[in-house]
Amino acid sequence: MNRFTSLEHIITRASGVQWCFSLKDSCIFYRVLGDSSDAGGKQLLENVAGEFSADIDSSDNIHLVCINRKGDLLYLMNNGENWYNKQLATFPVDKYRIMHLTISCWNKYINVFYAISPLNNPLMWNIHHNFWNGSKWGSFKVVQVTGDTQFCPFHSGYDHTGSIHLVYKAPMLGLYQLHYCRFRPDYLIWGNPERITTVGTDNTFPHILIDSNDTLHLAWANPSKTDSQLKYQQRTRLSFPRSLWRNETIISDGCASSTQPLLYLLGDSLWIVWNRNGVLYGSFSRDNGYNWSSPIQVDIPFDAEIKLYRISPSIINKNNIRVNLVFGHEKDNKIFFPIIDEVLSKQSKERIAAQKEVSNIEGKKPENYALKVKNRTETPTEEIDKIENKKKEIEAKVSKPANEIVKTYSGLETIKKDLAAFKEKLDYLKEENNGIAADIKKWAAKYEEHSKTIEEMTQKFEELAANAKALSGKGLIQRILDYFS
Repeated sequence: MNRFTSLEHIITRASGVQWCFSLKDSCIFYRVLGDSSDAGGKQLLENVAGEFSADIDSSDNIHLVCINRKGDLLYLMNNGENWYNKQLATFPVDKYRIMHLTISCWNKYINVFYAISPLNNPLMWNIHHNFWNGSKWGSFKVVQVTGDTQFCPFHSGYDHTGSIHLVYKAPMLGLYQLHYCRFRPDYLIWGNPERITTVGTDNTFPHILIDSNDTLHLAWANPSKTDSQLKYQQRTRLSFPRSLWRNETIISDGCASSTQPLLYLLGDSLWIVWNRNGVLYGSFSRDNGYNWSSPIQVDIPFDAEIKLYRISPSIINKNNIRVNLVFGHEKDNKIFFPIIDEVLSKQSKERIAAQKEVSNIEGKKPENYALKVKNRTETPTEEIDKIENKKKEIEAKVSKPANEIVKTYSGLETIKKDLAAFKEKLDYLKEENNGIAADIKKWAAKYEEHSKTIEEMTQKFEELAANAKALSGKGLIQRILDYFS
């Protein structure tokens, strides 16, 4: 499965109507899902070269970008009734090559990303960012990468503040590595790239998903000739300046034939789903990515053609499900999403059961219902369930501090090193002070010696004064003194 030629975009409008955009024979088509009369779709734009991307904003406006055969970067917007277009830039097709065109919206912001390379230097790539801040367009060069003629896909996401987080692959010091950088729209600046991990030379296909707690989940396929693996890593507290990467985990070995791994957040479960030769596999974690299940095969129809869909926004966010790229297959103008459909079906059944229970309760007398509830809570089975639930609550409360202790261990090691350095400084000052104390003792002895000498001289002076006074009564001394006075 090729990541882009089979990529389709599903847009869910405020009314609940789902539009599906696709690229066929250099033309962009859109259709309404579930409408059999619109199975063929309507042509929106022709002479499209390569790729396109679509998204929807919080005001129910659809945004779309594409490159035409002249090399124009076109931006289109639909307000529910009409389409409007604007030319953002021009890159002549005989001079430039563009890949991985993506548009995404967050509140008033519109972001367009693409990788561009001059044909006279096909090893040099630049990731460009066109940004609409609500009043005007701006343009940024995120990073320059010198590597392969086929630039590896990059992926981006938003935290709760609207900052953009981007992961891409680039060579450094002779090794290929995944890198991370962040864009802050309030300051209109991209931060310096940070290295995440070393990867292989083949297509790495990174994919990220940011949850409501500002944790960035990263999955990537790392195929090579000797060590083919599917891996996971996360970065917590994205809004903090010194958040760290942690929990690098091998999800599956021997995945050389696996393509783009995708991340789904389904309630309390985090899934990684990937396609291996037309068969879907998945692994899940129930503790936010710390531990993962063994890979399991996902049940799909034998004749189903697996495609990649971009969901904008998540058609199931209201059901505590968060996705952006998903695997699916189509039948009779309806699209099915393995794993996600099962979760939605289960949630729907639980809601129906809860509604029936409430309806039954409302039809009975309050006193009879209260009596039945009292009898039910006294059954041994429900008492055991209560104990089990209480046990889980206690385990969760105990494991949370334990996890925090593990997270802060590296910080404690740093403090330990700082204390050791402080002790060395104290020892140095102690030795220095010992030398000062010896000097003080030496000068104190000198002081005692000089004090004793002065005392002896004072006694001699007093003796001379007394002798002079005794001689002054004899006359001669007095006349001598009078003479000199």
